[in-house]
Amino acid sequence: MTLDGQLALVKQSKGNDREWITSEESRAEVQKLRHASDALLTGIGTILADDPLLGDRSGMQRRRKSLRVVLDSQLRLSPKSRVVKSADEDLLVFHRSPLSRPKFANFRKQAWRLSDFRLRVDC
Repeated sequence: MTLDGQLALVKQSKGNDREWITSEESRAEVQKLRHASDALLTGIGTILADDPLLGDRSGMQRRRKSLRVVLDSQLRLSPKSRVVKSADEDLLVFHRSPLSRPKFANFRKQAWRLSDFRLRVDC
């Protein structure tokens, strides 16, 4: 991790490529750890900053999909995010927002689940 809390450095050249501060072997080990997990958890800050898929890229066969979990108290998750667009009943979003707002009218029809929570979570 860099001093500014980043795991990858933004390249100074054109494009959105990153320069990794970890080796290819280290990143492969992370994928093995992801493969061994039943769920991958992140906060909305990571989703908004990096737009990750939260997937298992180990290439190893799984018995079942890992659950992707997002903590998002204000339900800022965009339906255009990669984690939502790739959802196949494997995404769970914990939130505290009332779903009565028009913005959330179609959320229940999606291939992902919303779960209201009353705990205070700072992400």
